[in-house]
Amino acid sequence: MEEKRKAMDQIDQDLVSLLAQRIALGKEIVEQKVKDNLPAHDPGREKGIMKRMVALGKEQGLSEPLIKEVYKRIFEETRGKLD
Repeated sequence: MEEKRKAMDQIDQDLVSLLAQRIALGKEIVEQKVKDNLPAHDPGREKGIMKRMVALGKEQGLSEPLIKEVYKRIFEETRGKLD
């Protein structure tokens, strides 16, 4: 059991690191959009990402509500107070 817990701890660290990278890149894109006088929020792109990630999640045995909630929060965090 201890070995499995260590593996889960590593996965948790990796998840947080990847999440931080994902949000940082998203914020850079939002900042560039603002500089270029483009809308920071692109609902069509978010919808496409959500659709792809839900499908990928289902392939991996994850529930649609989980994936949708995770990506909803990622999008909100990325946009911050720009909306």
